Amino acid sequence: MEEASLDFSPAYGFEAYGHFLCDLVQNLFTVRVLTVCSYFLQVIPTGEDELRMRSDMNLEHFTIELGGKPLFDINFKRFWIDNSRLYQCMRSTLKEVEIKNFRGTWNEIHMLSYFIIGGKVLNKVVINILKEDVAG
Repeated sequence: MEEASLDFSPAYGFEAYGHFLCDLVQNLFTVRVLTVCSYFLQVIPTGEDELRMRSDMNLEHFTIELGGKPLFDINFKRFWIDNSRLYQCMRSTLKEVEIKNFRGTWNEIHMLSYFIIGGKVLNKVVINILKEDVAG
């Protein structure tokens, strides 16, 4: 499989299944293009195992579709510091990170910094700003 998109944003109640979602990501080690929703990023740390990716994952393009409100009361600054492990793909294959619906919150800035500082072969970052609906 070359590309995968995981969107669990309309679902709730997966909080206890973070480790199953980690396993799902583990089985996607052949993908080069991965898109995940912010819900997915919030639920994975609730698993028994910490956030992990296979060391042999050859991910080249990673897209995060932000949206919705946070599901958990998380200190996001600590979250990105505590989970600052650099995965092999960040050192060798991850060339592009795209963040959709970026609002510029502290959490989003910390997340963006994590990829910019840790992405050793990163050559492109795409930030799509959230366009608010303006009633006229």
